[in-house]
Amino acid sequence: MPKKPEALLWNRVSPMLRRLGHCQRIESHATSIGVPDIELCTYTQNQWWIELKVWYADKGVTIRPAQKRWHIQRAIVGGKSLVLIHFPSARRYALLWGDDAVHVKPKELTTWLSLALYVWDDEIDFEQLKDFLYETKSR
Repeated sequence: MPKKPEALLWNRVSPMLRRLGHCQRIESHATSIGVPDIELCTYTQNQWWIELKVWYADKGVTIRPAQKRWHIQRAIVGGKSLVLIHFPSARRYALLWGDDAVHVKPKELTTWLSLALYVWDDEIDFEQLKDFLYETKSR
Protein backbone atom coordinates (compact mmCIF):
# COMPACT_ATOMS: atom_id res chain seq x y z
CA MET A 1 0.00 0.00 0.00
CA PRO A 2 1.48 3.40 -0.97
CA LYS A 3 2.12 5.86 1.83
CA LYS A 4 -0.03 8.94 2.25
CA PRO A 5 1.60 12.26 1.32
CA GLU A 6 1.74 13.40 4.97
CA ALA A 7 3.52 10.16 5.90
CA LEU A 8 6.06 10.86 3.16
CA LEU A 9 6.53 14.37 4.55
CA TRP A 10 7.13 12.87 8.01
CA ASN A 11 9.74 10.54 6.51
CA ARG A 12 11.47 13.55 4.98
CA VAL A 13 11.53 15.81 8.06
CA SER A 14 11.89 13.34 10.93
CA PRO A 15 15.64 12.71 10.52
CA MET A 16 16.23 16.48 10.65
CA LEU A 17 14.01 17.03 13.68
CA ARG A 18 15.46 14.09 15.59
CA ARG A 19 18.88 15.76 15.44
CA LEU A 20 17.43 18.76 17.28
CA GLY A 21 16.21 16.95 20.40
CA HIS A 22 13.44 14.56 21.41
CA CYS A 23 10.96 14.23 18.58
CA GLN A 24 7.91 12.02 18.35
CA ARG A 25 5.11 11.53 15.90
CA ILE A 26 1.67 11.72 17.44
CA GLU A 27 -1.04 9.51 16.00
CA SER A 28 -3.85 10.30 18.38
CA HIS A 29 -6.80 11.26 16.24
CA ALA A 30 -9.04 8.80 18.05
CA THR A 31 -8.09 9.89 21.58
CA SER A 32 -6.89 13.50 21.29
CA ILE A 33 -8.67 15.13 18.40
CA GLY A 34 -6.82 18.10 16.93
CA VAL A 35 -3.37 17.38 18.41
CA PRO A 36 -0.61 18.11 15.84
CA ASP A 37 1.41 15.36 14.18
CA ILE A 38 4.76 16.07 15.85
CA GLU A 39 5.92 17.05 19.33
CA LEU A 40 9.52 18.26 19.56
CA CYS A 41 11.54 19.31 22.59
CA THR A 42 14.84 20.78 21.44
CA TYR A 43 18.19 20.60 23.18
CA THR A 44 17.62 24.29 24.01
CA GLN A 45 14.50 23.35 26.04
CA ASN A 46 12.04 24.68 23.47
CA GLN A 47 8.86 22.69 23.02
CA TRP A 48 7.16 22.75 19.63
CA TRP A 49 4.05 21.16 18.17
CA ILE A 50 4.08 20.80 14.39
CA GLU A 51 1.20 19.91 12.10
CA LEU A 52 2.18 18.41 8.74
CA LYS A 53 0.09 19.31 5.73
CA VAL A 54 0.28 18.70 1.99
CA TRP A 55 -1.15 21.08 -0.60
CA TYR A 56 -3.45 19.36 -3.08
CA ALA A 57 -4.04 21.20 -6.35
CA ASP A 58 -7.76 20.36 -6.33
CA LYS A 59 -8.55 21.18 -2.68
CA GLY A 60 -5.64 23.11 -1.19
CA VAL A 61 -4.79 22.57 2.48
CA THR A 62 -7.43 21.49 4.96
CA ILE A 63 -7.14 22.20 8.67
CA ARG A 64 -9.99 20.51 10.50
CA PRO A 65 -12.06 22.44 13.08
CA ALA A 66 -10.56 20.44 15.98
CA GLN A 67 -7.06 21.28 14.73
CA LYS A 68 -7.97 24.96 14.51
CA ARG A 69 -9.26 24.96 18.09
CA TRP A 70 -6.11 23.20 19.31
CA HIS A 71 -3.74 25.72 17.69
CA ILE A 72 -5.74 28.70 18.96
CA GLN A 73 -5.96 27.34 22.52
CA ARG A 74 -2.22 26.58 22.55
CA ALA A 75 -1.39 30.10 21.37
CA ILE A 76 -3.64 31.67 24.03
CA VAL A 77 -1.53 30.11 26.80
CA GLY A 78 1.78 30.96 25.13
CA GLY A 79 2.51 27.58 23.58
CA LYS A 80 4.26 27.31 20.25
CA SER A 81 2.74 25.45 17.35
CA LEU A 82 3.56 25.44 13.66
CA VAL A 83 2.15 24.14 10.41
CA LEU A 84 4.61 22.79 7.86
CA ILE A 85 3.12 22.60 4.39
CA HIS A 86 4.56 20.80 1.40
CA PHE A 87 3.52 22.04 -2.03
CA PRO A 88 4.61 19.05 -4.20
CA SER A 89 3.74 20.52 -7.60
CA ALA A 90 5.73 23.69 -6.84
CA ARG A 91 8.51 21.79 -5.04
CA ARG A 92 8.13 24.20 -2.14
CA TYR A 93 7.71 24.12 1.64
CA ALA A 94 6.22 26.75 3.93
CA LEU A 95 6.32 27.09 7.73
CA LEU A 96 3.58 29.06 9.48
CA TRP A 97 2.54 29.77 13.04
CA GLY A 98 -0.32 27.42 13.89
CA ASP A 99 -2.68 30.18 14.96
CA ASP A 100 -2.07 32.08 11.69
CA ALA A 101 -2.74 29.01 9.57
CA VAL A 102 -6.19 28.40 11.07
CA HIS A 103 -7.61 31.54 9.44
CA VAL A 104 -6.64 30.75 5.85
CA LYS A 105 -9.13 29.24 3.44
CA PRO A 106 -7.93 25.94 1.94
CA LYS A 107 -7.24 27.11 -1.63
CA GLU A 108 -5.71 30.54 -0.88
CA LEU A 109 -2.19 29.70 -2.02
CA THR A 110 -0.91 33.28 -2.02
CA THR A 111 -2.22 33.81 1.52
CA TRP A 112 -0.56 30.61 2.77
CA LEU A 113 2.74 31.78 1.32
CA SER A 114 2.39 35.39 2.49
CA LEU A 115 1.84 34.30 6.11
CA ALA A 116 4.80 31.93 6.07
CA LEU A 117 7.69 32.47 8.44
CA TYR A 118 9.84 30.72 5.84
CA VAL A 119 9.31 29.47 2.31
CA TRP A 120 11.85 27.01 0.97
CA ASP A 121 12.23 25.93 -2.64
CA ASP A 122 13.15 22.31 -3.40
CA GLU A 123 14.33 21.38 0.12
CA ILE A 124 13.89 22.68 3.66
CA ASP A 125 16.90 24.71 4.79
CA PHE A 126 17.76 22.66 7.86
CA GLU A 127 20.14 25.24 9.36
CA GLN A 128 17.52 27.97 9.08
CA LEU A 129 14.87 25.71 10.60
CA LYS A 130 17.23 24.65 13.39
CA ASP A 131 18.08 28.26 14.26
CA PHE A 132 14.40 29.18 14.38
CA LEU A 133 13.40 26.19 16.53
CA TYR A 134 16.38 26.62 18.89
CA GLU A 135 16.20 30.40 19.31
CA THR A 136 12.49 31.30 19.25
CA LYS A 137 11.27 31.42 22.83
CA SER A 138 7.82 32.88 22.22
CA ARG A 139 5.59 34.16 19.48
